[in-house]
Amino acid sequence: MRKAKVKNQAQSWNSIKWVVNYLDQSSWWGAARWVHGIFFETKFAFREVVALFKLWKTMLLYKKQPFDYYGLNPSELTESQAMNSPVILLHGNGGNESNWLEMAKGFENKYDGPVFTVNLVKGNWSEKDRETIEQKLTEIKDLYYQHDIKDVKAHLVGHSRGATFAYFFSLQQNQWRVSEAEDFLGFAKHIEYYKQLKFRKDIDQVVSLGVILPKFHSYSNIMNKLHSVVSTKDLYTSEEDKLSAQKDKNSELVKDLSHCELILDKSILPLILSWINKPVKLVRDSVLSYKHLVLPRKN
Repeated sequence: MRKAKVKNQAQSWNSIKWVVNYLDQSSWWGAARWVHGIFFETKFAFREVVALFKLWKTMLLYKKQPFDYYGLNPSELTESQAMNSPVILLHGNGGNESNWLEMAKGFENKYDGPVFTVNLVKGNWSEKDRETIEQKLTEIKDLYYQHDIKDVKAHLVGHSRGATFAYFFSLQQNQWRVSEAEDFLGFAKHIEYYKQLKFRKDIDQVVSLGVILPKFHSYSNIMNKLHSVVSTKDLYTSEEDKLSAQKDKNSELVKDLSHCELILDKSILPLILSWINKPVKLVRDSVLSYKHLVLPRKN
């Protein structure tokens, strides 16, 4: 009787593993990780639900516009801010800019440059995402131009879906596009990119939370600008990606954080700052603007 019970349990676990493998091979990676987490990593599946609840709560409580909590999205720059690179934070799918509030507290105290947020489209990949980030970057450049600084390079920090889009936005515009192909649910299947990849001149470092570097990180001309933080207990990250992060010099594998905890935990900010807090600061344009120009006196 006991042997039969043990055999039935083993068959049940094997069935669950088969479901996980099937979902994984069918490109339903998120679903595969969740099924695995519920049955094999129950503690961290529960922690992920708690973290999601915290993010949803901030989305309900913090709706003020302009979204300027903790110094985010300044309408004008101080001299100190103008001499440091801006940071643009890109949230994950289903979220909004309020997801960054915990991280914003640390940025306000530990980063000298201005920090900005955007609200991306929910759901499938969209050209609207590109337009939203492009518009924000243009607004940021206008703020720096008021301090006679033209060559602005922004850092991108993304979480989950926002991290993936940050990578592709960092490429020159003619290097990639959102695929027109859709799956049976109507979601864009992937982002297409070309073989010869070049970084945009107005993007500096790109930091990903919860997403490993994509395949094009092997290109030496851009790989040193791309950085990833993934966790050993992230339900959305495959074991293969975790192993890759452990070996990759541009990635950091942290312990015992769920996917959404990566955007909430205080230990992540020092990693981000170690990549974006460069000693090189922005310099003013060598050509003086008209308001500083002194005309010669007529004799």
